Amino acid sequence: MGATYSTDSGIPGHNATVTVRARVLKDKIRFTMPGTAAAAFGNYTIVDSAAGTVAKVFPKGNLVLLWSSKSGISETAPIIKVEVHVGPGYAMEDLGGGEPILGHATHRYRETLPYETHVTVGGDSCTRHLRTVSELWVTPDSGVPDIEAPIRINANGIGSIASSNAFKTIAEARGSRIRGVVLRRTTTSTNPLAVNNSLAIHSSWEITELKRHAIDASEFEAPSGYKVNDMRKMAPGVDSSVRRAIALDSGRSIRKRLCGNGGV
Repeated sequence: MGATYSTDSGIPGHNATVTVRARVLKDKIRFTMPGTAAAAFGNYTIVDSAAGTVAKVFPKGNLVLLWSSKSGISETAPIIKVEVHVGPGYAMEDLGGGEPILGHATHRYRETLPYETHVTVGGDSCTRHLRTVSELWVTPDSGVPDIEAPIRINANGIGSIASSNAFKTIAEARGSRIRGVVLRRTTTSTNPLAVNNSLAIHSSWEITELKRHAIDASEFEAPSGYKVNDMRKMAPGVDSSVRRAIALDSGRSIRKRLCGNGGV
């Protein structure tokens, strides 16, 4: 299956499009992102939800890095901490039936999400109040896998310098208002760097391909002969001082991009 994520910030040179290619076998999802440096080397990721593991495979180095997919578990202490609090204006509007996507029936919703983001890097922090309005096309078909979930897990995987409660907090706010898998989502959100938060950022997520065919189960296991480094055996917070110093500098740069020159 394939999916595309794109953003349009309204600022020339600040737009982006990411393509995801994934294969699914029961509780396992193997995916890569064509066009990235990792994909050029043949690297790919396997998320096993039943085992609670994420394996990043590096064919050029005959290496596999294995870590836990459990929320809140990290093998290195995060440099950036992002805390999200959903505001009281949260709303989910039922828009009725949507058009079929890739042969699957859909139901449309409009989600209004006001929230506060608190970003902390070292001793510096800032708070921004944001708002997004999304339209969702959701299919109730249980046979369609949710590939966004493993992508989120991978984003907070080994070597990540950030931790965030955003996905968990938003999922709790949404609760059981929608059931199924999002096949398409269009979102308009405020930009925290714009004066008075007036500049809108438009983004979209859409499943673009769904196919069923025979899959070799061995493609979802660590290749024979590869060295497997189990990062779950590392003591929490173990990291070199040089690496953390570099990561802290990067974290401050990211904080400036998220918060601007100010901060509360």
